[in-house]
Amino acid sequence: MAEILKREYDLLTLKVSLNTAEHPTRATFELEGRVEGEFDRIDGWEFFAEQIGLPERLEFRKTLYGGYEFSLPGGLLDALRQTIASTAPEGRPLWLHLVKPYGYLGMVPWERLMQPALKIPILRLPDFLANPPRETPSVLDAILCSSLPAAKESFMVMDHLTQMVEKILSAVPRRTTIHIFTDREWYPALEHRMQDMDLLGGPVKLHNPENAGAYAAPEPTLQVSDRPGRIENPWLLWIRDALEGRSIDIAHFICHGFLSRDRGALAFSETPLRNEDRNMARFVGAAELTAFLTQTGAWSAAFSSPEQNYSQMGLRQIADAIAQMRPGPVIHHEIPLDFDGEALAGIYRFLFGPPPQPPPASPALFTYCHPSRVTGKPKARTLARVAFQRIVDAANDVPSHPLLKKIFKADENVPSWIAASQRFIEQQNLDLLKRSSETGAKAGKSIEGMRQTLKQIQDVIAKVADTTRSGGKP
Repeated sequence: MAEILKREYDLLTLKVSLNTAEHPTRATFELEGRVEGEFDRIDGWEFFAEQIGLPERLEFRKTLYGGYEFSLPGGLLDALRQTIASTAPEGRPLWLHLVKPYGYLGMVPWERLMQPALKIPILRLPDFLANPPRETPSVLDAILCSSLPAAKESFMVMDHLTQMVEKILSAVPRRTTIHIFTDREWYPALEHRMQDMDLLGGPVKLHNPENAGAYAAPEPTLQVSDRPGRIENPWLLWIRDALEGRSIDIAHFICHGFLSRDRGALAFSETPLRNEDRNMARFVGAAELTAFLTQTGAWSAAFSSPEQNYSQMGLRQIADAIAQMRPGPVIHHEIPLDFDGEALAGIYRFLFGPPPQPPPASPALFTYCHPSRVTGKPKARTLARVAFQRIVDAANDVPSHPLLKKIFKADENVPSWIAASQRFIEQQNLDLLKRSSETGAKAGKSIEGMRQTLKQIQDVIAKVADTTRSGGKP
């Protein structure tokens, strides 16, 4: 799918793949772009995986805090810089395409390793053709959630939340509402600070953890659940219910990471009211977080890595996993590389400002997004895309109901049940597109049956939505 995207949008791409057929494993780098009017390979390099610090298998202790010492051979960076300078317009973004299956490549801090040398924006290319998720372009409803478990190193919760609020409000021209959720111990001081900044009751809603008393603490475990569709963590349940039927656009977490084997997770205290366990935090993995994003209607997600992060690799892995599981932008943000918050402001401006906005050039960010956010309409329509477009069009017929188009263009965000239904449809579209690679009459019948079912679901949603006022109340 990524192969079609980068040709259709004429992207400058660094394609990274692993060759595990031979021992030792090799990592291949291919710079791709337009050469004499045709999209093609510009140059390529190959190294042993151990030369970039990529292990054959992960050792848990080595994944803690900064994790493995990844690096790029100096010759590769010099060659990339020279080749890009001679073949691409100045400032043009470089798109990183990690070729599946790519093992631990998603845990490598590619932008931190490359951007200081290349000095251009670096974005990550999603490996599917689904259209960008539907949004309400006039407003932005955001969640900022930060938990500091007693079992993990301290970080500056108050300062980070305050700065992020300021940067988001200054960068995004939409009418913005920021919902803040944090541990009980931080709530009183944060409430005073938001009042002093004259933000409470306006663009900022600070949610009281005392309202989370109904949610029980989960048992401690090092296992990260992979059961899809279920929300069990009290933090996610509290946030979902506290929104009272209002949908959100982005869920932004400032948390420690955790890595269980090769599964990334977010680390929370036991509950928003309880933070006593000094031995173990409570963990939320990609499957549970995906269910939360769907149920709240979020079409984008962000993860900020604080100082002394228990597992930077774990946080990068969950961000990468979410980006591969659902359409929509995903941000990973390294606070120690962006203490002034300018990179964060830049990525919010890029994703939520009126297009076209240039992506920020910063080693503190990795961002998955659809190429249309940078280039607008496709530059070229490839033969492969023309052949595949029939399937894409069939899938995207589903969310094209005229009433829902109108609802999403309103001045207020849609109720959460409408947005959640939309996210469900979009994720099912992804499944339909993946099935489209199958051949034969049986596969075609399955795809058509799924499309008809989704269309019926959408019709029901539209009929009920017609009697629903903004805010989720009939």
